[in-house]
Amino acid sequence: MNKWIKKLFWEIFPKNKEEREKYFDWCIQYSKVFYPVGMLLNIYATIMLFLTELLTYSLVILLFPLTRIELRIHANEYRKQRKKNND
Repeated sequence: MNKWIKKLFWEIFPKNKEEREKYFDWCIQYSKVFYPVGMLLNIYATIMLFLTELLTYSLVILLFPLTRIELRIHANEYRKQRKKNND
C-alpha cells in the first residue's frame, strides 16, 4: 500500500522546482480544498493558543500565592529552629 501511494504521489507531484512552485501557488490561491482546511487549522490554532494562555495565567494566579504562603511557613519553621538552637 505504501509503495502504491508513493508512486501515485510522484505521478501527480511536479518534478522540477518551477512547476512545484506554480502548483503550490495554485493550491494556495485557487484550490477549494486548501482554503477551508487552512481556515479550520487557523481557528484550531487560535483556540489552542487561547487555552494555553488561559492555563498559564491560571497557574500563575493559583500558584504564586501558594508559593508565598509556603515560603512564609518555611521561614517561620526556620526561625523557630534557629531560636531552639540559640537557646
